[in-house]
Amino acid sequence: MKLYDILYVAHYDQQFCVALTNAYDQNVIVGKGTRADMLDENDDKHLFWNLMDEVDEIEICGDILLVIIKNEHHDERLETQYSERYVNTWDKLKPETRPYLFRFELGKLMEDDNNAI
Repeated sequence: MKLYDILYVAHYDQQFCVALTNAYDQNVIVGKGTRADMLDENDDKHLFWNLMDEVDEIEICGDILLVIIKNEHHDERLETQYSERYVNTWDKLKPETRPYLFRFELGKLMEDDNNAI
């Protein structure tokens, strides 16, 4: 199933969190909010480029549907996809310093978002 297939049939007010994953449990959030929010052309996450990516996992987290997708870079570490200068600023123990979250951090984020709704 492709991400597009899920978004096409989604109810207009369904809340989503869409994350791109790899084989190293590095999950980059590429969209958050309703379908309309995520497909807004002014969104800096660029969900549009991931619409035809394969869905790896779907999880219901309270009122939010967490959709994990994977693409052609699934077997590559994110460190190889960014500049060395940027990668050197990352700290594995501090999620705010890196562009990805580990799976347990993503789950914690979903809990926090559900408590905010």
